[in-house]
Amino acid sequence: MKKVVDLCNQISNITYENLTKIIRLEQTGSATGARKLDDSDQNDIDSWMGGGTCFSMTWHLYQALTDMGFKPRLVMGHKRKERNIHCALILPDPDPSTPSLRLSAQDDTALRSPLYNAVTPAPVPGPDSCTPPSQHSPLSSLTPSASDSKARSCQQVNLLSRRSPLSSFVSRLSSNSYLLDPGYLIFEPLPMPLPQPFGTGEVFFPLSPNCVRLVRPTLESMELWTGGAGAPMKLRFEYPVEGVSVEEFKHHWNESFYREMMTYPVLNRLDREKGVQYYYQKGNLVVRSSSGSQMTKIAPADRVQTLSDIFKLSPDIIERALNILEKK
Repeated sequence: MKKVVDLCNQISNITYENLTKIIRLEQTGSATGARKLDDSDQNDIDSWMGGGTCFSMTWHLYQALTDMGFKPRLVMGHKRKERNIHCALILPDPDPSTPSLRLSAQDDTALRSPLYNAVTPAPVPGPDSCTPPSQHSPLSSLTPSASDSKARSCQQVNLLSRRSPLSSFVSRLSSNSYLLDPGYLIFEPLPMPLPQPFGTGEVFFPLSPNCVRLVRPTLESMELWTGGAGAPMKLRFEYPVEGVSVEEFKHHWNESFYREMMTYPVLNRLDREKGVQYYYQKGNLVVRSSSGSQMTKIAPADRVQTLSDIFKLSPDIIERALNILEKK
């Protein structure tokens, strides 16, 4: 597991940005051409032109983990009606010595019964506000905790979909998996919960400045909730945990070049040591810490140098991307 953590620590120094993506699309004239020029294909962070979006970061991790002998799974994130707008990785247990849940012969027989093909109600605890700790919590201290007594209304959870063969169900239930979501500035491998009644249904991680909750309503899906500084937690993405093929992943990557977020600059960076997040969009800079958020309007005359200093990007890259956007 140490190799995985070291890899995540390395990519945590990368800025989330769409500027190089905008430049490459202008340069090549096509999404496929721009994607093939992406730095993540070089798989050498030190040579990256700038940073990258969730697709670049996820693809870099996927290649690196595969080269290390692991079997990561590419997963897409949905946000309400918007489909496949985000991506992440699920890493099956990288440590085979870790104890995992095994099904007995009785369990196997029970799972084959009509009862588990029916819809069964199961309470899923609801999101609360969270106040992250003042300092970043290292992975060793991220012990998943059961949710408190506050619950939202019961949801109907299909414990065994008719479309999923039993062997697939048992496989997913018998492994300890981790979510890796660098595109959302989550640089810790987060242990995934099992749905009720096989597990707690959700786990909480006191990261800083944004705490994270993973909710597993069913075996087939998982939800990412985040919040910070006493604010209510919000549902960010839903991930079908089965994952997608490399070909499908690249198809969604191509589509991302023509989404609305490519019409303005988006930059996001996390200072893990200070527990501070910097986020820039449409002229506004948001600085978020454990004590709250502050928004500042950056004057056009100061924009290039200010963004370069904060997000560790070359002023030339920033100016070039902004000029492309201004011509549209």
